[in-house]
Amino acid sequence: MHGLYFVLLMHPVAAWVFWSWIGGIPTQLMFKIVVMDVAFYMVRRSEPSSSAGGTGTVGNVNVCEDCQVSRAPRTMHCKTCKKCILKWDHHCPLINGCVGAGNHGKYVFFLVASTVCLFSVSDVIFAGLPRPFFSFSNILPVALMLVTVTFQATAAGLLTWHIYLVISNQTSPEVLHPEKCFWLPSSPTAHPASAVSNIASWANSEFCGLQQQPSPPPSPRTWSS
Repeated sequence: MHGLYFVLLMHPVAAWVFWSWIGGIPTQLMFKIVVMDVAFYMVRRSEPSSSAGGTGTVGNVNVCEDCQVSRAPRTMHCKTCKKCILKWDHHCPLINGCVGAGNHGKYVFFLVASTVCLFSVSDVIFAGLPRPFFSFSNILPVALMLVTVTFQATAAGLLTWHIYLVISNQTSPEVLHPEKCFWLPSSPTAHPASAVSNIASWANSEFCGLQQQPSPPPSPRTWSS
């Protein structure tokens, strides 16, 4: 629930800042905030696909040491949620849940909306600051802008990372901890899929539900666009 409390707290703080120093909230910015809130609600309400007892046709079926059940390829156990998640990427404290197959698309949409919204917020704050910028009366607005820039850099960095994961058909554990992924090939993939093919497969799986079992990833060392 901590992520929800944080988001709810930021709304009145941001509204007070805009009304105090800028005189109101621009209509375009309000629209972007609403889109970001809708994206946050969507990803928070969604559940990633659980995959226990799968037989799979690619790679070996592995038994989870925590759940003591068989799990399909590209499935990992979340210590926080205490269950196995298909194509598990990470546990996100902001949404208080896991990101994996079934809600990764909503998570990426939330990152896009957050990045665009935060860039607009910092732009509005910067435009409304009295000149000169570095004066005693601007301490709080400048501090808020620095905090906003920190958040937007974080959101933009996460968005860049997940775009790379999508176009390379990988998850964070497969890139950062390949030794923990039992399904990864022991030898390099001979013909890695193209970026367009990976994006299409990901979109079909996340938004159209046309692919129930995500395809195996190529070796990170051999993937190419």
